[in-house]
Amino acid sequence: MVAKAAIQLVLVAVYLTATAHAALAQTSFAALGGKVTDEQGGILPGVTVTARQLDTNTTRTGVTEASGQYYLPSLPAGRYELTLELAGFATAKREVVLRVGQDATLDIALKVGTVEESVLVS
Repeated sequence: MVAKAAIQLVLVAVYLTATAHAALAQTSFAALGGKVTDEQGGILPGVTVTARQLDTNTTRTGVTEASGQYYLPSLPAGRYELTLELAGFATAKREVVLRVGQDATLDIALKVGTVEESVLVS
């Protein structure tokens, strides 16, 4: 009798452990990352990357690392407009749809911007 109860207890513990891991794996978020380069493939650190969710207009901002990589974790699933900005380069915009649990990669090459100069005479 004791052996049967011990086996049942072990089975219940195994079941609870397995279902707890499954519950922890469920998420309603996604992540977006990638590499930003110039048109020749050179890495671009310091690029400001802004993800704006189109349905809620909420934003999340990050900056590329020395390797040109950016990563925006824990984004609610949905449609986003991604804006990339760096002085001396044209601003780039891309639209992306993120799904629940997705870890999306979006590599982008920035074009060199036009040089603008203003002179103020007083």
